[in-house]
Amino acid sequence: MTDGCRPCVVIWTIFLLSSVMGYKPVIIVHGILDGPRQFEILAKFINQSHPGTSVTTLALYDYIGSMKPLWQQVDGFREAIRPIMESTDDGVHLICFSQGGLICRGVLATLPTHNAHSLILLSSPLAGQYGDSSYLKHFFPKFIKSRLYHFCYTTCGQRISILIKLWLRWKSRM
Repeated sequence: MTDGCRPCVVIWTIFLLSSVMGYKPVIIVHGILDGPRQFEILAKFINQSHPGTSVTTLALYDYIGSMKPLWQQVDGFREAIRPIMESTDDGVHLICFSQGGLICRGVLATLPTHNAHSLILLSSPLAGQYGDSSYLKHFFPKFIKSRLYHFCYTTCGQRISILIKLWLRWKSRM
């Protein structure tokens, strides 16, 4: 090999290794009453830790739009995630927060083939929620934790729980 070809071989080797060793794309799916803005810090952290990683925080069914029927959201997110998955052979990482975990689970269950390498669920209520949470004690101070779920899973309890969450979000912005 001549000295003139050596730099070309080094450049091609670096190029080939970087394409093989590149990081998988990351897709972030938000939770109820959230949107991409709440995950900017996480996306920046991923990019700082792994420069060059493609991080997509999906802007779909944001904020009040997250109140739409869950299966409608699953369909929408599936159509947004599918092209990202198809653009890479190595697979993707899904990071899904709260209701986003339910959506991602639905997306993966309804995609006949997918290449999700990892599924990270943060605070996702995959088995429902039992007992109280930090905001319920303000509204039901005398309820015993072990009995509260009897109310929470009634039709009335389901409607009230989301209204309480909306009210608390509104109050925290004042």
